[in-house]
Amino acid sequence: MKSRFVASMAALLAGTGLALAQSAGKAPQTTATTAAAPDVVNKIVNTELPPMERPVTPYWPNPVGPQQCALPGMLPGAPSKTAPGDGTEAFWASAEYMVLWNKKGPLSAPLVTTGGASLGALGASDTAVLFGGKGLDFDAYNAFRVTSGFWFDRGGCWGLEGSFFITDRQPLHNSAVSDPNGNPLLARPVINALTGQETTALISDPGILSGNVTVNASSRLFGYEANLVNKITRSNDMRLEWLVGFRSIHLDEDLAIIQNSLLLPGGSAGFAGSPFNPPGGISITDRFDTTNNYYGGQIGARGEYHSNGFFVNATGKIGIGDTHEVTNITGITAHFPFSGTPSQVPGGLLALSTNSGRSRHDMFAVVPEVGLNVGYQINPLWRVFVGYNFLYLSDVARPGDQINRTINPNFVPISQQFGTLPGTALSPAPTSQRTDFWVQGINLGIEFRY
Repeated sequence: MKSRFVASMAALLAGTGLALAQSAGKAPQTTATTAAAPDVVNKIVNTELPPMERPVTPYWPNPVGPQQCALPGMLPGAPSKTAPGDGTEAFWASAEYMVLWNKKGPLSAPLVTTGGASLGALGASDTAVLFGGKGLDFDAYNAFRVTSGFWFDRGGCWGLEGSFFITDRQPLHNSAVSDPNGNPLLARPVINALTGQETTALISDPGILSGNVTVNASSRLFGYEANLVNKITRSNDMRLEWLVGFRSIHLDEDLAIIQNSLLLPGGSAGFAGSPFNPPGGISITDRFDTTNNYYGGQIGARGEYHSNGFFVNATGKIGIGDTHEVTNITGITAHFPFSGTPSQVPGGLLALSTNSGRSRHDMFAVVPEVGLNVGYQINPLWRVFVGYNFLYLSDVARPGDQINRTINPNFVPISQQFGTLPGTALSPAPTSQRTDFWVQGINLGIEFRY
């Protein structure tokens, strides 16, 4: 029994030794595998793992994953080897100085005439028109525009851009003055609604009245817009994008006719239905103000090509919306006696109780705009450009269109008939005329892209 147990233990130890010997025999294979491991690791790191995001200058980490709108061949987040403006920038801003010309303000009504025996009435051979009867030309005026935007993703897939522009208030001033004796004759031509005949209200008349008249007008335009920007196509030397957003444009204009007359010895005049004798004076003011506020959506596209530092870009947009048109007409006549307290009553000559007040209209409008720029890339951050811009607004109210020369003398404060029964002629009636408007000009700007 004892010998059999010893034999069994010997056999067990021999088997254990054989197993250990076999394990020891495999050790060189493990060593060989370990020696080959660096090649395998390098192969995995260099070919099988996705590349890590590379830093750019300025560093702009990619928080939303791979860029779907990156340039062909670019790794997400890789430094751009193309010119700024190709969509790989994060932010851009520009400032522009503009010289603009707008469509002449309509003014078909003659406002001031001179003449002889006809007393300045239209249609007479000795009558000449001094002011009115043609458009109001505001000449060139200054404007400024600022634009800025940014890409939501550095590859330029989606972005947001805003722009604002404003013009200075461009004035227009015309005046005529007689001498102290009333020379030359100055008159304001009107049509008597009761007779249908041309007549005049005198500003100056030799030996009767001396006086002066001033016609003042002004115009100002401003607007703003916000657009989403999206890539259509892009390459190393060109890009094409579309825009969709909101736009607002505001046109503010006014026209005023101011008359001052002094009654000379021997003359006579009326005020508020009562005659008065010299000395004394009359002041008449007619004012026509219009405000046009356009609001609407717009869609457009723009493209740019650049080569060797030079670039050219073009933009086209069209908006559809509503123009809220506000017209305000006011008139005042004041009497200045030689002694005593001045007095005034509502109503002038062309702005009377029949057409005075504020009126509002909402009209459908279309607003296209085109722009073209050429410029030069100074360095990777800055570039300058010069260009042309044209903006059109299909429906506006303008002051000159609101003037109606047909008046009922029973409503005119300086008329001897003032305050009597007006009859059926409630004149002047509001015209509510509307027209279109355009502005065009050249622009000089500088742009920063980062």
